[in-house]
Amino acid sequence: MARHVSRRRREEPRTFWKIVLTLWIVFIWVHSMIPGPVSSEESMLVVRLFQPILRIFGISDTNFMQLIIRKGAHFSEYAILGTLAVVALQPRLAVPLWPAVLTVILWVAVPSIDEYIQVHVPGRAGMLTDVLIDMSGFAVGALISLIVRRVVEARERALAERERRARKARAAQYRRKARERAYERAGKPMPTPQKQRQSGPKHAPGVPVVPRGRHERVEPEPERNRKRFEDRTRS
Repeated sequence: MARHVSRRRREEPRTFWKIVLTLWIVFIWVHSMIPGPVSSEESMLVVRLFQPILRIFGISDTNFMQLIIRKGAHFSEYAILGTLAVVALQPRLAVPLWPAVLTVILWVAVPSIDEYIQVHVPGRAGMLTDVLIDMSGFAVGALISLIVRRVVEARERALAERERRARKARAAQYRRKARERAYERAGKPMPTPQKQRQSGPKHAPGVPVVPRGRHERVEPEPERNRKRFEDRTRS
């Protein structure tokens, strides 16, 4: 039940972003239904707003300013669409195939339908160059979103690894202190770990290996067999 609830909570942000993605696509298509004269008036309002900035770059022709604003608006709204598509459909970098396929379908279908709508609107025209501009904006937005996500996920993995190492160190320290308290209650000195030799054989041939952490003396096998034989003969 807890797993189901946690999974549902993880799905809630994705559902929200899917709704935002759908509304943004609807906004793009509805905005394409605006007649040409009204769309030109909107462009001129934006041109008057950015005219001082464009004049700094040596652009003084009003028609050229309007062209830049209109194409920039196309690029910007589809860059936002590409970002929303990645956020809504691909919550992680390692995702199944179908979200990537759906993202590619949106990349091609939305601008194509957008320009097809403009063909049937008075004063508007569908242009292949606008489709290419829209697709370029979508690709740039998606690419930036993926780069940001990669950086964020790398940082999260580094923090998780640091936390894991810190927990491991705390657990080792807790076990060491518990062992010290146990020896202290028993009135025995804390044994020091044996140092392993850096070179040469780790043990002589025929002598059993002493487990690490144990300090009892282990006799060679022939000596042990000789003592067992003497004990049997005495009995």
